Amino acid sequence: NGGRLLADLPPGTHDEHGSPRDDAARFSTLFAGDRGVCLGRSANQDSTDALDKAVATLGIHGAVRWQAADGRPPQRVRMYRFQLGRTRYLGILPSAAPEVEAEGPLTIDLPEEYNVYDCRAGTRLGSLRRLTVALRPGEPHVLALLPHKPTGIQATASFARNSLTVSATLAAAPEPADHVFQITVTRAGEAQPFSCYTRGVVAPQGRAEITIPLALNDPDGEWTVQVRDVATGLGAVAKAVLARQ
Repeated sequence: NGGRLLADLPPGTHDEHGSPRDDAARFSTLFAGDRGVCLGRSANQDSTDALDKAVATLGIHGAVRWQAADGRPPQRVRMYRFQLGRTRYLGILPSAAPEVEAEGPLTIDLPEEYNVYDCRAGTRLGSLRRLTVALRPGEPHVLALLPHKPTGIQATASFARNSLTVSATLAAAPEPADHVFQITVTRAGEAQPFSCYTRGVVAPQGRAEITIPLALNDPDGEWTVQVRDVATGLGAVAKAVLARQ
């Protein structure tokens, strides 16, 4: 129905018991035209050239194209794609083998121009349609592809009815896409965030509000709330005073 078909060995040649079918060639017509390719042998690590040729014959092009330093598809790197509304994420996972460095740097071609961020470093790489990524054994990259350029976060925190309410808004033009915020809470008199109150929340159109129930023995005093946008690394700090006495 308008799709494309790629097989390594001819399909449907045996039944569920492993016995040859009398009509073993009944699918052969599917591979007779330009919409289907059968390699005729099991695909393995030596089949890269045959697979590349088959994909080219079928006219299939990925939304994100990439190549190693020699112009060929990477052999020791995996790419994972995620989508949250209009925001795209790319996860790039090199092998832990030392040979992976010889494949880099990777060149990645995007379907359109995006504001590209290195999520792990919390830095903006620029407004790009093509980018390069260095490879180091076992060191992953997480890239956010945004349709806009966020300029900051505003956050507020308040206590009411034995709970903490945190609101955060991402500023961007045009209107922000969906994001994910990490929220950490440091209680009064403590130096480190309290892990039980750490939250990761989806922020539709860059806005989120959560309410965290408090324990009865939580300390009074000034609390600190930090909000960080996972995609860009932008953050904000809000203060609130708990006084139950």
